[in-house]
Amino acid sequence: MMNRVLLTLFTLCVSAHAFANITLSQNRIYFGPNDRASAVQLRNTGGSAMEYKTSIHFVKMTEQGQIIKVAAPQESKDELAAKMLRFSPKRGVVPAGGKQVIRFSLRRPRDLKVGEYRAVLSIATSIATEKPEDVTLKPTLAYNMPVIMRHGETKASTELQNTRLVMLDQHPHIELTQTLDGNRSLYGNYTVLNKRGDVMGLLNGVAVYTPLSQRKVLIPLNEAPSGDLIVKYQEVSSFGGREEAEASITL
Repeated sequence: MMNRVLLTLFTLCVSAHAFANITLSQNRIYFGPNDRASAVQLRNTGGSAMEYKTSIHFVKMTEQGQIIKVAAPQESKDELAAKMLRFSPKRGVVPAGGKQVIRFSLRRPRDLKVGEYRAVLSIATSIATEKPEDVTLKPTLAYNMPVIMRHGETKASTELQNTRLVMLDQHPHIELTQTLDGNRSLYGNYTVLNKRGDVMGLLNGVAVYTPLSQRKVLIPLNEAPSGDLIVKYQEVSSFGGREEAEASITL
């Protein structure tokens, strides 16, 4: 059970208040085929100094869209991702109102095969203390940041299938299956529109990771819909994708 932990982009381990004091300049690190360096800024907006510590781990995605932490790399590509990635500083203290930049570099071997390489950077933060006896009592949060590295020519295509209306906790959702064909992951946003062009639902930051060929997606709606709806998907271009897909549903 310890090595099968459900992750979210924001994982609150103890204190929601602590999270409100930490902001990151981006939620993903992306290296395109020609990129060698990147950075993320950790900002402390609170009134207390914050400690942070970084580590690398590995995950897999289920067809239900859950991200599961695994104890060891699932593929040789995962292990290569960790070996190629360099970053510093790995730990430190950010003073109240202060900032810390974590810098990343990528060292690609000459014989690196074409494809996508992934890992997850975990940034664990807690309120700094000078009392050793308080270490186990400090509220802690962990921010889990995907690191995507692509080499050579990667491509992907996607379709939206099996679109239907479902009710979850008495709230309407659009449920669908998003397919993935190619040698890289997908990362994009969903918009649901009615026939007048009104936005009925939004869902941002949806990933589909290889080696999956499909995953389930649930899009919450603003209100109970009727008539014709259009579901639109668009990849976030800043993370290396331009795929679009569309599906319709009549209620």
